[in-house]
Amino acid sequence: MSEDPTLTTVTIFGSEYRIKGPDDPAYAHRISSEIDRRMREIAERQRINSPLRVAVLALLNMADELDRERHRVDDATSTIVDRARELELLLAAAVDAEPVGS
Repeated sequence: MSEDPTLTTVTIFGSEYRIKGPDDPAYAHRISSEIDRRMREIAERQRINSPLRVAVLALLNMADELDRERHRVDDATSTIVDRARELELLLAAAVDAEPVGS
């Protein structure tokens, strides 16, 4: 993958944007499609006509999801580290308990 950014045109909530990104336009389109889908859902559900208000609500929802996911990953990482320490202690005790010459 090239380090030079590529210009890609995407459509979000009826507006076109030219964005610089990695040389994989499919990624930019996939992310843009998700943003567009969320904005359309909010606009339909809340009956909001202002694109700015819809975008802010979508951003708040996505930021909340990201924060929850970060906490979930942090908790899982902490659990894994704790368990690894426990296993390390058990392994050290088992090695120390081995009879000499085995």
